[in-house]
Amino acid sequence: MAGDSSSSPAPAPPSTAPTAAFGTQHFDRAPTSEDLQAQQAAASQAPPQTSDQTSTQPKPSSQRASVSDAVKSIKASDFLTVYQVPCARQGFLTGIGGGAVVGALRYILGANVPKAANWAVGAFALGGIVSFEVCQAARRAEAAKMKRVVEVYDRKQADRQQQKEAERARHAAAAAARAEETKRLEEAARRAARPWYKFW
Repeated sequence: MAGDSSSSPAPAPPSTAPTAAFGTQHFDRAPTSEDLQAQQAAASQAPPQTSDQTSTQPKPSSQRASVSDAVKSIKASDFLTVYQVPCARQGFLTGIGGGAVVGALRYILGANVPKAANWAVGAFALGGIVSFEVCQAARRAEAAKMKRVVEVYDRKQADRQQQKEAERARHAAAAAARAEETKRLEEAARRAARPWYKFW
């Protein structure tokens, strides 16, 4: 027994480092030298990010957008859907009407065509902006009014539901009291029906 154990080669201790570096998808065999070289080449091509690299990455700015940023965000397709903006139609119609009236009046009163056109454009812009803002203010007021109406309606519904639940509980308590009173009266009648004497 001792000779046999001394003649057999001692088993090599298992090395987990190459297998761990090779990956967890191969459990049936040890990694070959080609596998280890491919793993090292992949690791050298994609170095891990250091703290300096992560600190130099741009952070999202929390500053407010400026007018130039707002102008840059305007796309050409926005002009094709401008009529879908609430109150835009009313603003355009009011601006067009006001500009036409003011330009015609300035021309009739003796101003030349360029000056009358300038007055017409100014009246168009001013009338359109004022009409648009008035319409938006009316919409906001209407939305606030509807919100208050919905809140009042919800509050009334909740109060009505509470009243119904209280009425239901009151009816249940009254029914229980009537049942208890009936049971007590039946028990009293049963006791009164018993004879006062007893044979035994």
